[in-house]
Amino acid sequence: MMARDVNLRLQTPLEVATAIDDVNSGNKLSAPPGNSQAAPDRTAFSKSTDATTPSTATPGPAATPGPAAIQESAAGDAGPHVLSKPVVRQTAVRGRRNQQRPANSASWGKRLGVPAVILVLLLAAGLIVQGFRPQPEPASERADSERPSTANTPATTTANTANESPTRSARTPVGTADATTRLAMTRLAMTDAWLDLIPRIDPRRDGIAGAWRKANGELSVAATEGARLVLPVDVPAEYDFEIEFTRHNGVHSIALIFAVDGHQATFDIDAWGRHVAGIQNIAGQSIQPSNANSTMVSGQELVNGQRYVAAVRVRRDSVQAWLNQRLLATYRGNGSDLSLIPEWQLREERASLAIGAYDSPTTFHRIRVRAVSE
Repeated sequence: MMARDVNLRLQTPLEVATAIDDVNSGNKLSAPPGNSQAAPDRTAFSKSTDATTPSTATPGPAATPGPAAIQESAAGDAGPHVLSKPVVRQTAVRGRRNQQRPANSASWGKRLGVPAVILVLLLAAGLIVQGFRPQPEPASERADSERPSTANTPATTTANTANESPTRSARTPVGTADATTRLAMTRLAMTDAWLDLIPRIDPRRDGIAGAWRKANGELSVAATEGARLVLPVDVPAEYDFEIEFTRHNGVHSIALIFAVDGHQATFDIDAWGRHVAGIQNIAGQSIQPSNANSTMVSGQELVNGQRYVAAVRVRRDSVQAWLNQRLLATYRGNGSDLSLIPEWQLREERASLAIGAYDSPTTFHRIRVRAVSE
């Protein structure tokens, strides 16, 4: 099979077996059949096969036909050149089968490849989605990061008359501290000395509505409808409550929320978009010009960017409202007819002091209280 002469190279197992018989019998090695360049010595081939092939007439299990006998039976009467034809035909058939196998393999590869690729893509997409899915935040961290929310929203206020500015809406976000939490906190007791409350205020704990923050010893709030904050102090029967503030922008009121014998009301300054001030509600009446109570004072417009000092002086039978050391209004009574307008509701189970800034960014420079001896 590796002969230098191309004509002597053996191509099939039958040719290899015949050549081995020639070598064993001492005959000259002939060229394989089917090569057109050198005619094989068929006579020598026949003699060598006759000499080496056992007789087929003698029966017995040991009489196994040799390669030459297989060659003669395959050739028959048609001559020696017929030997190569079946081999060539069989080789061609095997070649065609071998050529068909890659095509069939490629066909099955195509059939199986597309679903496999789709499955891999789906798995990859699932892993990507799982990787980008946000993990739940621990409850403790979530509570610390929350700002005032909208859990408790007071009812909508009564509409103003047609000639008045638009009424203030009661859509007010409420702080993270609910009534139970605020009741559980430690309240400070008032004494007859002024008590500065800003250092003791926790905006997250005490805020009812609005984004409150402390900085440089001051308390500020962004513009929020009905922004308000509860003060962590007990309310005695008689006391003074004072704030110093600057409204930076807006046209609505700044409020001091006070209590008289468990009943609450507000001292509003520059209220209802009508530049009025006074105490509300008294016997269900606010200080709106269309239905004002007796404490309403007109012409009380705040100048944005200017500092003001406002105060209420609460006694058992009266309340005085002051602005820049000037008495603006006086309520007389035991507090039983006082109430809060919806915009300033605190949702508290007991009376509290508070401050408010309606839809106006405001800084409170000082908030202080003191008890008054009876």
